[in-house]
Amino acid sequence: MVEFGEIYFCAHDMYKKNYNDISSSIIMGSGNFIGHALPASFFFGFGCFFLLLALKRCRYLDMKRKKNEDEVAFSLSFADVYLPEHNHKLLLRSGILLMICTTLGGLVEAGGGVKDGLGLFHQLAHEALYLSVFFTGAVCVLEGNKLLFENAHRYALTLTFLLQYILWNEHALMKIEPADARVHMLQAHINFVAFVTFGYSVYSPKSIFAYVASWAVMTLNGMWMFTAGLTTCCVDIMTHTVGAILVLEVLLLVSVCTLCTACFLDPPVMSYNHTATRTDTDIDMKYSSIKGEESDLNDIEVIAATIGC
Repeated sequence: MVEFGEIYFCAHDMYKKNYNDISSSIIMGSGNFIGHALPASFFFGFGCFFLLLALKRCRYLDMKRKKNEDEVAFSLSFADVYLPEHNHKLLLRSGILLMICTTLGGLVEAGGGVKDGLGLFHQLAHEALYLSVFFTGAVCVLEGNKLLFENAHRYALTLTFLLQYILWNEHALMKIEPADARVHMLQAHINFVAFVTFGYSVYSPKSIFAYVASWAVMTLNGMWMFTAGLTTCCVDIMTHTVGAILVLEVLLLVSVCTLCTACFLDPPVMSYNHTATRTDTDIDMKYSSIKGEESDLNDIEVIAATIGC
């Protein structure tokens, strides 16, 4: 008969071994919580930052409309002023930060392979994921220095998310456990949706829907990647509930965006004292103060305040 003490010490040794393995894998490598949380944090961070920036810019335009409501025949919209992105300093700083974050992630991946004696390229798929985002950061830096054409960063993001879809799809196919495979397959689908939304924003750079939706999908990408990390250490997800969890995360994100819009922005004005249709001439008036200048439409005077980024 096995003594109770032997059972206790055997269980204790197994726990200690598993704890050490988990602790070691948390420090290095991507098949663990930290390996998922690192890329999740900057996807989530960048997505949230640009969503909040869009909210701030909309509030700024609302204040300008209120200030000049007795003078302005119609106000320039968010798309007229901010789309595509004109703030080169913002693009430059975002690109530098993105390159630093992806370099850190790549070093973690390579360090994990070296630590386990498997070489620098053991996690080549994960390193390729970081490298594709690093490419976007480099394009942002070049565009921020006015060395590339306008909106080049969105072309880069479109390519990046297409490449990430390919990599995540292949990553999901090699998984054995059904729930784990579904988590990673849905990650691939989210990246494909991001590819479509960023691609549409390139095709239609003045589309506010494409602009907001693309950053929202990037935020969702980070949220789901964080969820995938939790499944490696803390949470067991049943196969038939994987999709339900993603639906809840989507509803949470959309609800927060809707509440922020309802609480912090004025409802759109559907009619004005004078009716007019925007033309390219009107849109070119952004970033400048124009008083008493007649537009080509119905002899309406357009007064446009200087709009900063």
